Amino acid sequence: AGGLDSILSIIESCEVTDRADDFNLCILAILLNLISLPAMVYHKSVIAEYAPKLIDVSKKRLLSAPDRALRDVRREHIEAIVKAVDNLSMRLVEKAEREKQSEIMKLEVALLCLNSSYMERRIQGIRDLN
Repeated sequence: AGGLDSILSIIESCEVTDRADDFNLCILAILLNLISLPAMVYHKSVIAEYAPKLIDVSKKRLLSAPDRALRDVRREHIEAIVKAVDNLSMRLVEKAEREKQSEIMKLEVALLCLNSSYMERRIQGIRDLN
């Protein structure tokens, strides 16, 4: 009854910051996990309507996050975002296409980390590429 709409609007409208009391990548990871974990039991019409929107907006938020927002986020949260996107696309696309999209997103995240000015993110990017 509007729960997915509310979460989608929060993800779309809030800018990712590095402040703990604002919308950050940790909160994005938590929201996406809340949505994606029960994705297998959603009705196919719900998945068809919301999953593409959620996937697009979460990729956009992660890949356009400012460098300062990457500084304080834990590696597990970034991986949780990637995993949540994969879970949401599970019922939308075939396995081969989903694996391809997942690998592309992992490479985009690795590039984002490599371009970061923070050493920990650069190391994470190198490990992800490895």
